[in-house]
Amino acid sequence: MSKAVLVIAILFFMIFCQAQAMVMVTNPKKETNSLTAEMLLERGSRAFEDSDTEEAIKLFRKSIRADKSSYEAYYRLGVAYANIREFKKAISCFKKAVKFKRDFAKAYVNLGSAYGSLKIYKQALAAFKKALALEPDDPIVYYNIGSIYTAMKKQDLALKYFDKAKKLGLDSAGQKKRE
Repeated sequence: MSKAVLVIAILFFMIFCQAQAMVMVTNPKKETNSLTAEMLLERGSRAFEDSDTEEAIKLFRKSIRADKSSYEAYYRLGVAYANIREFKKAISCFKKAVKFKRDFAKAYVNLGSAYGSLKIYKQALAAFKKALALEPDDPIVYYNIGSIYTAMKKQDLALKYFDKAKKLGLDSAGQKKRE
């Protein structure tokens, strides 16, 4: 009788453990999608670094399908589109990136650059100023704002921003000075 009780106790224990394990696995599909999204994002980044922009775009889009809230995938897809001068698509991606990560200064900078490339200067300035609010000591943002004001033929404002960029360590060609 004690053996039978022991066997039953072991069986109940095994069933209990199995039930606990099932409770702990809340959503394996979401976890798998997240891992897949990260793998696709990494593969897309490698393709982009290898100058295979077309493949990078495909992989970034697949990553987004696996994780629709991946600000990083939207950002990288935007960079890839900007690289092939598809600025409207890039703008859409950068907007989605900042929708999911409101403090993503690099995405605002790239959004501003894409708008500037399309000569949509008011939106370019708005994006650059959001980046500036997040990164107030970034000389490249000041330089970019100066460039937009130059394109708008507002030289006084442009000089103000170019001077600030220079004070923060940027040379006249928009490159950071070596320390």
